[in-house]
Amino acid sequence: MKKKLRVTTKYIIISLISLVVLMPFIVMITNSFMQTQEIIANYSTQSGEYQKLSLIPTQVTLNQYYNVFFRQSDYIRQFWNSVILTFPSVIIQIIISFMAAYALAKIKFPGRNIIFIIILIIMLLPIQVTLVPNFMVLNLLNLTNKQIGIILINIFSPLAICLLRQYLMYIPDETIEAAKIDGAGQLHIIFRIILPQAKGGIAAVAILSFIDSWNMVEQPLILLNDTMKQPLSVLMTSYNYSNIGVAFAAGVVFMIPALIIFLLGQEYIVEGIKLYRSK
Repeated sequence: MKKKLRVTTKYIIISLISLVVLMPFIVMITNSFMQTQEIIANYSTQSGEYQKLSLIPTQVTLNQYYNVFFRQSDYIRQFWNSVILTFPSVIIQIIISFMAAYALAKIKFPGRNIIFIIILIIMLLPIQVTLVPNFMVLNLLNLTNKQIGIILINIFSPLAICLLRQYLMYIPDETIEAAKIDGAGQLHIIFRIILPQAKGGIAAVAILSFIDSWNMVEQPLILLNDTMKQPLSVLMTSYNYSNIGVAFAAGVVFMIPALIIFLLGQEYIVEGIKLYRSK
């Protein structure tokens, strides 16, 4: 009886915490089906405070989604800007991170541990600290206000390297030694032996990298002066101030790609984090 009570209490607490965490998403989804007039009435400010919080629309409508797709041309344009900035960044980042992780995990060379410690230190730095050096480098290369500059600063990820290195540490060294005895070179070992066994770790890193790149705000806001080149994540901040009527629907649409990616690969994320913590 006591055990059943403990389990019930645990699930109640978890449910309450989950409800609190999910409340912003619930509000965003339900409010996206409201009329513009109702949204403005609910969230117009007075003395810097919101008038009231409403969860249930008085009249369900798809007008906000119609406005997003057919009356907000900048939304579609900057949605594709997000795609252009995100996918190349993730693909190149995975390639570089995997090669670096393989070198740190499976190749013995002087200074390997020192390099890994430096990468860990860089991983602890907030993004705001690296913005100024990134801007200086891009300005020197004449790549400011260019989308390729954003892609270049995103292709190096200390977190991705650390997670993949930890994942590769679990692949037995004996398999590599056996392959070398059979005359296999490094490329053969990487693509035929290591890569098939590291698919889970690569998938986890790809998902985390996608979500991070899709939601980036500081880098494009500082490094891209032309609003026509900025991603959707920057535009979303302006919607909250200039057009609250479509802000909720725009937020739902913006969230869908990252949510789908996360739901499809959440098992890989959990597996990768478990390996990172246990090694």
